[in-house]
Order: sequence, then structure tokens, then C-alpha cells
Amino acid sequence: MKKLLKGCTLILTVALLLAGCASNDASNKEIDMETVAADMVEATTFDEAPVKVSESYASNHYDLTGVESCVIYRNASGGKAEECSIFKAKDADSVETVKSMLESHLEDQKTAFENYVPAEIYKLDNAVLTTKGNYVMLVVASDGSQAEAVFDKAFES
Repeated sequence: MKKLLKGCTLILTVALLLAGCASNDASNKEIDMETVAADMVEATTFDEAPVKVSESYASNHYDLTGVESCVIYRNASGGKAEECSIFKAKDADSVETVKSMLESHLEDQKTAFENYVPAEIYKLDNAVLTTKGNYVMLVVASDGSQAEAVFDKAFES
């Protein structure tokens, strides 16, 4: 009887541990990108308030290969490099493709702002680019840490 009780206790303990690990896995977590992106914008100080761009703008200015959906906020005047974006990759294999696309986007922005508004290069050099599960986040601002905290919190249970 004692062996049976110990065996059941062990099985129950392992099952609980596995269930706990599975619930914290960001790779399967779905987030409301619209809400999270808006919260990220609200939490971040921008020189000029960014506006949400249309899908046609996104498809004309970003290589959306491997992207399932995206929410992008950018500076409306074009005189600032500031941006706050979330991209959802089509699958786990596409995450690196999307991240590489955004790294190239940052380099293109540096080239564009180098002679146009050189003061913006600091923001581009300190951009926050991170991934969680199938999501890739990009924030270009003087300090993107608050936006990153909002993004990270969206994946907590």
C-alpha cells in the first residue's frame, strides 16, 4: 500500500510540474496585438505621437515574407525614426526571417536618417528588437524599455 501511495504521489508531482512548465511557454501563447501595441505606445515617450499605419503602408515599406500579421505605429511626419511594431510570424521557422527583415529595416533607416536627421541615429542604434514565441517586437525610441516590459507582460499567464 505504501509503495502504491508513493508511486501515485510521484506521478502526480511529475504531472503537476509538466503542466506548470507548459503554461509558461511563450511559443504557444496568442496575444491581442492591437491592444499590446497600443499599450506599448502609451508606455513609451516619443518626440511626436506615432500613428498606426495601414496594411498597404506596411506591405509597401516592409518585406512581409513570413509575416502572418502586424501592427505598426510610426512617426506621422517622417522626420523622426520612431516606431513601435509587433509582427507575428507565420510559424516558428519564420521568426528568424522576420527578425532579419527588421534588422535590415533598421540598417536602411540608419542610411536614410544619416544625412536627413542625424540626431535620430541614436534611437536606431538603441532600438529594442526582441522575440517571444512567434512574435517579433521592434521599438525605436529614446528609451524602449517600457514598451519591452509591456510586450513581455503580455506573455505572462
